[in-house]
Amino acid sequence: MKSTKRGAAADSNRGSSSSGHLHTLHQRLKHALSLGITRWCDDKEKKWQCTDIEIQRHVIRSLAAFLDCISGDASHHRLLKDSLADIVGALVWILQCKSGAIVGMAANMVVKLIGTNCSIMQLYMADLINPLSSLLCSKNLEVSTSCATALNMILSNLSVKSEKEVWEIVKEAKTVIQIIRIMREFPGGTLSIEYFQAMASLLSMILWQWPPSRFSVWNDTIMMKVLEDSCTKSNVSTKAAVLKLYSALALCNIVAKKLLENGETILPMMFNSMGGSEALSIRIEGFRLAQHLVADEHRCKIMTSLRSGPLVKAIIGGMRGWSLGSGKIANDQMSLLEEACRLALITRWPGEHHICFWEEGIDKVLLDLLLENFDKQVSEHPLSTEEQMLIAQEGLDANFLLALRPYIWEILGWLALHCAKDFRPSVHQNELYVDILITCACVSFVEAIHRGCQICENDDTYRIESSSRAVLMMMHSASTYIASKVRLILSGVLEPKGNEYLKRLLRLLKYASSTNNYGLPNIPKTVTELVGLVLFARSHSQTITVPISWEALIKLVQWFYGSELPNPPFGCLWDNMDIKERLYELKPYVELYWLAEFWILEDVQDACFRIVVSCLDSDRQLSVEVIKLAANFSLWKLVEVAAEYMAPLYHKLRDTGDLEELDELLVDLVRDASVRLSQERGNLSG
Repeated sequence: MKSTKRGAAADSNRGSSSSGHLHTLHQRLKHALSLGITRWCDDKEKKWQCTDIEIQRHVIRSLAAFLDCISGDASHHRLLKDSLADIVGALVWILQCKSGAIVGMAANMVVKLIGTNCSIMQLYMADLINPLSSLLCSKNLEVSTSCATALNMILSNLSVKSEKEVWEIVKEAKTVIQIIRIMREFPGGTLSIEYFQAMASLLSMILWQWPPSRFSVWNDTIMMKVLEDSCTKSNVSTKAAVLKLYSALALCNIVAKKLLENGETILPMMFNSMGGSEALSIRIEGFRLAQHLVADEHRCKIMTSLRSGPLVKAIIGGMRGWSLGSGKIANDQMSLLEEACRLALITRWPGEHHICFWEEGIDKVLLDLLLENFDKQVSEHPLSTEEQMLIAQEGLDANFLLALRPYIWEILGWLALHCAKDFRPSVHQNELYVDILITCACVSFVEAIHRGCQICENDDTYRIESSSRAVLMMMHSASTYIASKVRLILSGVLEPKGNEYLKRLLRLLKYASSTNNYGLPNIPKTVTELVGLVLFARSHSQTITVPISWEALIKLVQWFYGSELPNPPFGCLWDNMDIKERLYELKPYVELYWLAEFWILEDVQDACFRIVVSCLDSDRQLSVEVIKLAANFSLWKLVEVAAEYMAPLYHKLRDTGDLEELDELLVDLVRDASVRLSQERGNLSG
């Protein structure tokens, strides 16, 4: 007991000593800062100034010692916040002085400062951009590299509110042009690899953040040649940095098309980077670049018409090239698997690449990602349906590579949907793989029904939804083999407890109709899963389609009986509604749009789309909520429409902070739409 007390006392003393030491360092920093002169400028802003290099050095060293001692304790960050204005002022002045002996240390302190507490630095980040940008072309490569790293750190931690201000600073400082001039010198061998990587990484960050910056890069033929040469001749880190640059450029539709149309160099280079002989970091970036190049159906057709075979081989190689260590898969290997699976979603579009996927053994690849050690469970004799169901159930229960399941179900569903009528697994073993995959999807789907209302409180709803969607797409497959097989297997899986599942469905519908669905966001998905019992078990039951909220259900029933959807209450009633009331009326149509896409009800989908657009026409403010709703349901056509309606409001929404509610992808879409709108207006006025 005494030793315990002594230990606690020792810990307390150490804590007090540490806190006292931090306060001492803080006082030394404040004293160092006080040696400079703080002057009021014309804009009534205080600015720290000091031309004495030794005092500058003293400030940097005092700051470094103070930051080294700061921990996660809130009181520590209060001390930092108290002196932050003077600290940033000193760093800005020292950077502007451009003294070679100190300026590199100052840039490193910027990186350290942001890493210590990014949030409290938000107000001051813009002040540092101009002095750091002016040093990018410094003849001292160490200084230039440190400044590029510091700028990259600042830009990667910007808030949405600061984007417009910072972009204006970046433009005024001609940062992109400076970086291009620097990188154009790389092939001559005068630049170090570290220097090139820092510049490439900074340029990538700018291209990702601000679409207008991309023109200066892809329109510079020498720069584009440098990227080609750097990716084919350089080391691992440089290749990865260049691939990131290409990915950022490919976010622009025009650039992506140009890269594909003139793909004699970039496509072979990209396929090589995705190959098994390259480092994992390069392979991952290669897959990301490919995803951007085939981001829509038109570009996918261009790619597959040119290089369908190499593309599919690279995808299969990425999905196949993994191994377990101590029963687990390494993080970097998992990242590669995810990127390869994302790229494999090009199966959503029809084309010759589907034949390549089957020829390359996609069925076995998917099965290996779904069930651990499947090969060890296969015997010489054919497996009965019951044995296949047991293997599927036990394999799924093991939760092997769980994060990949949504991709697996999606890929399987699209492959099945685009199969030819006469498709049939070519040999006995392939037939077993396809049958087990179908069985796994059916078992997963029925498990969703079995869990019923519990799904409302579960975070795995998308995983469950995707297996259901896969089963639906297989049932709609043109392949007689797949469509009949999935019906047969699903019927067998459902048979033991069919009545129980139906009761669960009816109870949930009754519960949903008597509650406020806004408080139960996951109930719609649960209802959709449960209704599959009646739709797929289609053996002797009447077909029922259930949408995702009670209000939407009423509208769908009206469509069933009247062949058209009721409109929202337009006219005087609509004009006198506030934004919340209008959203309440609009939301069921977004939900129905999702359901119609899920169950392939094209007439309902078209009607919902027209109604949503009409509502947005009458009130653009609804677009903010619509884009969030549509993104939650992965309705990307609606997302793009909402982004177009938000485009005129972009600057206002950014300044008011409303864009903070959206994730980065949605903000990028709205920003791009705003840029297009500005360009169109400029063309008209010209």
